[in-house]
Amino acid sequence: MWTILESSNDKTAHLPEFDEPLILGDPAPPQTSWSGVVVSLMGILVLSACLFAQLVYFNRDVLLRDPHARAVMESVCSTLACELPVVRDASLLRSVFLDVSSHPEYESMLLVRFRLQNTAPFAQPYPSVDLSFSNIQHQVVAARRFYPGHYLDVSLLPLMMIPAGAEIQGTLELLDPGVDSVNYSLDFVYEHN
Repeated sequence: MWTILESSNDKTAHLPEFDEPLILGDPAPPQTSWSGVVVSLMGILVLSACLFAQLVYFNRDVLLRDPHARAVMESVCSTLACELPVVRDASLLRSVFLDVSSHPEYESMLLVRFRLQNTAPFAQPYPSVDLSFSNIQHQVVAARRFYPGHYLDVSLLPLMMIPAGAEIQGTLELLDPGVDSVNYSLDFVYEHN
């Protein structure tokens, strides 16, 4: 059942009465202490440094490929005694010269000479070389992977890296795969990226 309660028209009758007026704001601003400002600024600096470190960490692959950013990271790592990973990108290696001919001294042997150019803006380690021969139907009749010690001059091996924009000469001596091998291809690869 419904019951209607009687109420007075005065909506403020239940509120207490105050002798003094109620002030809703603080009339005097609080005194700022310099130690609080310094602590706040230090906190902002620490959080900004953490944010910067996260940005560098999560974008390190991109930054390592940039020569200027890598130089900064190398100087920081020399101070902190850390080591930067080696950057490898076989797609930025080009064969600017390739010659496959009969060996001038040995019968049934081929002499393969090539020049490799590092078009990357950063130094890269020497790649492995995949050399394959195919027949007229483009079926592979012979293929092999050669490592830097196979194709490089011994004097270049201690360098371990191809400078940005540099070219190196490679030479291979191998058995002739036969008369069926009419096509050949040379690819540069890195086994561990």
